[in-house]
Order: sequence, then structure tokens, then C-alpha cells
Amino acid sequence: MTWIWRNDPSTRRFFHDPAPIARDHHLDWWRQSLESPARSLLMASCGPQKIGVMRFDYRDGEALVSIYLDPALTGIGVGKAVLMAGSQWLRQHRPDIRNERAEILPENLQSRYSFDRAGYHQIDSKTWVRSVDDA
Repeated sequence: MTWIWRNDPSTRRFFHDPAPIARDHHLDWWRQSLESPARSLLMASCGPQKIGVMRFDYRDGEALVSIYLDPALTGIGVGKAVLMAGSQWLRQHRPDIRNERAEILPENLQSRYSFDRAGYHQIDSKTWVRSVDDA
């Protein structure tokens, strides 16, 4: 399911590398990510329905945030809820992390809107930040 979401053209167009990826490559990346202490992968759900993926990459007291949703749900306002739930998880499981940062392409208006509504602040054309204490 996450491979299908990740390869959907509406999702890919906003990735730093928008090329489609092979299923085997995706599965290898997923396995390595789950084993890495420098990364957390979270599956967002609403009841029994899986709705998206949130990733945190950790470095020097900061978490780089990445999120993508089921493309069928894009644009209906669930991004903010996923970001807020992810921040709560981060506070509980990684108290060493003080800041969250996201890199959002300027043309990705839906993500910019979701991050803004979730309390992130834009500091340059593509970087958004939030203190974990503000979440």
C-alpha cells in the first residue's frame, strides 16, 4: 500500500526525487529504515483505515519530517491531524528531539498549508520548523 501511495504521480511530483521506484527497492528501503536508530516510520490511521506515512530522520536534536498520504485523501484536511499526532508520538518516544524541520517544495501548496496549520513556521523558501514544545 505505501509503495502504491509513494509511486502515485500526485505524490511523486513533490518528492526531491520524483522518479518512480521499483517495489523491491521500496521494500529494501523500508526494511533498512525500520532497522535504523536514526529514523522512525509511522503509519497514520483513522480507525482501521490506513491513511498515510510519516517519517522522522534524527540528527543533532532535530527531526526532519516527511509525510505522504493516501492520494485519495489528499486535500481533505487530514495532513494537519497526521502531523499533530506524529509530534505527540515524537515527544513521548524521543524526548531528546527539540525541533522538527520539514523541506517542502514551494509549489506544494497543500503541504505548506498543512504544516502551517500544524504550527510550523516558514524560515526560507522551502524550510519549515517547529519546536517540539510548541506542538
